[in-house]
Amino acid sequence: MLQKDLIAYFSNRMSEFSSLVKINGVAKNQEAVHDLRVNIKKIRTVIRTFNLQKKNRKIRKILKKNIGDIFKKAGKLRDMQVQCALVKDYEQILGKEFFDLKEYISIKLKLRQKSIRKLLPGDPVVFYNPFISLVNAGIEALDEEKIKNFIVQFIDGRIKKFNKTKVRFYPKKLHKQRKILKELRFTYEMLTSLTSAPDFEDQVLRIKELEEILGRWNDYNLLKASILGHIRVLKKSDPGYVIKMNALSEAVSDDIVRLLDNYHKLIAGLNPVPVDFSKSL
Repeated sequence: MLQKDLIAYFSNRMSEFSSLVKINGVAKNQEAVHDLRVNIKKIRTVIRTFNLQKKNRKIRKILKKNIGDIFKKAGKLRDMQVQCALVKDYEQILGKEFFDLKEYISIKLKLRQKSIRKLLPGDPVVFYNPFISLVNAGIEALDEEKIKNFIVQFIDGRIKKFNKTKVRFYPKKLHKQRKILKELRFTYEMLTSLTSAPDFEDQVLRIKELEEILGRWNDYNLLKASILGHIRVLKKSDPGYVIKMNALSEAVSDDIVRLLDNYHKLIAGLNPVPVDFSKSL
């Protein structure tokens, strides 16, 4: 039963991936770009849970080249989309206009849109069908006991990594925590969709809340870097404008501190749950 459910879950993720890639004007659709990246992360989680990328070189190559390149380009595009939206938010909050900064970010946004349009296949059938077949074959080669063991080991490994990093709040470790939390959540979500696996909806909600805080923390840090980058390339030294940009940078910094404080308070209460299949059978 687990084999069949996993294959169905993976096929649904690949079907969603194909649909998102084919959306007309996907590069200009912030929600579609976000959904595309989330879906790729779920695809990766399936493959990494069962170590399929190490067992099959073709799976590894497609995951890294075809799907991985789309993921990276979509990530860079989404960063600029989010920054555009955040600047507009700060304009309303601070009651000031940031025309030049918006233009600076907009130029980068257009370059990212052009870059991903060149990369996205109109129909990913060239690697899509072979990839599904290879992954399905890899899952079919596992009996139910092996599937359970892989899931337990994957979750246990992520919990150990999480517990090692959860008390460290400098950027490199926070980025690592964010990645671990995503892998945990996507594995829990996969398990919740399986008919003979434990339900982890409560864990998913708790992790998602923390993920979103870290995601916003990352977005604000990237915006601050763009503000400072914009100041560095100014052709004219206008003291008034530089002061305005620094005021914006300070406002962003305050929000970064607020987010980290909120994360620090919530992270202490998260204790990821190991998988125990005996309770569901």
